Amino acid sequence: MVKSFVWPSFFFIFCSCAFSNIALGIEQIQYLNMLTHEMLEILQRGENLADLCSSAKNEQEYNSCKEHQLQPEEWNINLYSRPSKASSRIGQINFRITPGKDVTLNFQSPDGKFEAFTVDEASMNLAYEAYLYQSIVQKKGSWVQLPANPFPQAVWMDINAPRGEGLGLKHATRNVAIRDALKPHIIYILKKDLKVSNKNEKTPRVFPKDTSIILLQVTKQIIKFRQEISSDIPCSSKLRPSQEKPSTFSTDAKSFLDVDGHLILKKKYPLGC
Repeated sequence: MVKSFVWPSFFFIFCSCAFSNIALGIEQIQYLNMLTHEMLEILQRGENLADLCSSAKNEQEYNSCKEHQLQPEEWNINLYSRPSKASSRIGQINFRITPGKDVTLNFQSPDGKFEAFTVDEASMNLAYEAYLYQSIVQKKGSWVQLPANPFPQAVWMDINAPRGEGLGLKHATRNVAIRDALKPHIIYILKKDLKVSNKNEKTPRVFPKDTSIILLQVTKQIIKFRQEISSDIPCSSKLRPSQEKPSTFSTDAKSFLDVDGHLILKKKYPLGC
């Protein structure tokens, strides 16, 4: 647990992070869950072989069914420069879904080159919760804009477009694709250094990468937070009384985005939160 020194209980701060390059076109920092229900069903085949191959009459038929059910499937999503299929295509995201294992992603550029694509936050825990969360820069109808990196620029995708072009969510009933990325009373870890300043201190405060913080209040513009202390309870809305008096900070929500618009926080205790 990270403990802090005793400071005055509240500072209003601003972040000197370079987030001015992005124009966030959404009211609140949000994630797109790129793991659809259909993809999840493919992943779960590895755990459902007894049912999927129940009609097998002998071991040979069962093994043949098993081999068929465990075959990886690929899924491509087209990326565009603007929220229109008439705009120039920037490339594709290639999903390789391996039943019983995981999902790997690559960005394929128009010239056919592949680059590994790691989403901002992921879980392949099929027993509890599986997701592939990527930060969103803007939304327009069924189109969402994802930040640059690994893409050469911010890109648009139509999440309602059918499989082979988009996420195929137009007729999905069990997928909540877009959700708020930050919630109060959750403990997060910084994926990058966070440099903040306030009018009462000459030297900016630096929260280094891997610092644990708890969000106390989340609004559309302002986030109130402090460092994690030993009495904090993961995923609980109740704060235990403590002898520790950590500094409390309040900052612009965009402070937690990098220069491209990726969220620089991830849950410290993902299970149960």
